[in-house]
Amino acid sequence: MEKLELEGSRVIARVDINAPIENGTVTGTARLDAAASSIQTLVEEGAGVVVLGHQGRPGGDDFSTLEQHARLLEDRIGRTVTFTPHVDDKHAVDAVKKVTPGDILVLDNVRGAEGEIENLSPEEHAERAWIQRLAGEADAFILDGFSVAHRSHASIVGFPLLLPSSAGPLLNQELEALARVERNDEGRRLLVLGGTKINDALDVIEHHLDDDRADLVLTGGIVGEAFLHARGHKLGEATVAVMDKFEAFDAMNQVERLMEAHAPHIATPEDLAYQDEDKREEILLDELPVESPILDIGPETALAYAQEIHDADTIIMNGPVGAYERSGFAAGTGRLLEACATCTGFTLIGGGHTVAALERAGWQTDDFSHVSLAGGALVRYLSGDPLPGLESLAESARRFALETPPA
Repeated sequence: MEKLELEGSRVIARVDINAPIENGTVTGTARLDAAASSIQTLVEEGAGVVVLGHQGRPGGDDFSTLEQHARLLEDRIGRTVTFTPHVDDKHAVDAVKKVTPGDILVLDNVRGAEGEIENLSPEEHAERAWIQRLAGEADAFILDGFSVAHRSHASIVGFPLLLPSSAGPLLNQELEALARVERNDEGRRLLVLGGTKINDALDVIEHHLDDDRADLVLTGGIVGEAFLHARGHKLGEATVAVMDKFEAFDAMNQVERLMEAHAPHIATPEDLAYQDEDKREEILLDELPVESPILDIGPETALAYAQEIHDADTIIMNGPVGAYERSGFAAGTGRLLEACATCTGFTLIGGGHTVAALERAGWQTDDFSHVSLAGGALVRYLSGDPLPGLESLAESARRFALETPPA
């Protein structure tokens, strides 16, 4: 942002304040808290801030106005935050025109704007009338939501083609952390991948192992079960049914290709846990199959994985290795989070369920080197795929001569 003249300016800030909502009430504020800090930074730099954000998707139970979000931001920033129930009409433009340095205005849910969620090019989005009208009343654009940077939506990619644009404080923090873990000179590099989104995990594994960006991958959850299946282990009909539900068998060709190319670099559980009536039971691989679904890694695996984490210099953990939300089955994920929190390496923790697991276990975000609030954007970045939001910022830097010239 140092390339932008923020003193006395009016900036549009696209943030991510999307939050869990229950019975019409926001129940999770992690993203709101982070956005409030960034908005306050912009105000302290001398700008008037027009905030764009979304909540849910049209037609969804959590799709709502941002009035409640504006009040929560006001509480956290400690200064007046104005809300207008408009985003893509004349009333929104009139409200923006009134913003002076030090003011904060929240426009309504941007996903209610015409064409916002159409997956079009930045050039097409930049031609939208409401994007051009709002851009015409602003001096600069700040993208400060890494968690939305993977979407080619109007409010994310349209403005950078019309205004000098920059990553905001939160996005910069994410990119600095990701640049650190992506470097190839950081000693022993480790991936810890679990959860149920097997296609995402496999793309991350493929990118890191094919390009020699990781030395070892520790697997758990559906991801670990898929690799155990590929190694010939009979897991049991109940577990197979759960794997089928999450489309693990549709991805088996990629699993087998990765095993063939990188088997020594992919670790799978040595023991597992399942529920027998109302209690946790643990089982070794040679005792499989088991009638009940597998719900966690076992203690021997947790111990071995934790030691690998302590021996690594860089650790990326994305996805729990068990059903952490069920009583008795948070042990594996908890043990690995503890290892990440107490090791000496650089730790990047990401994924909504992983963050939820660390909160349930009582850890704080500052117990780790970096905790990412992004989901799909983080996976896409770690898979080596381009992010439209970042590409549009790069194009803005070229158009408005914001790039640092070569030495």
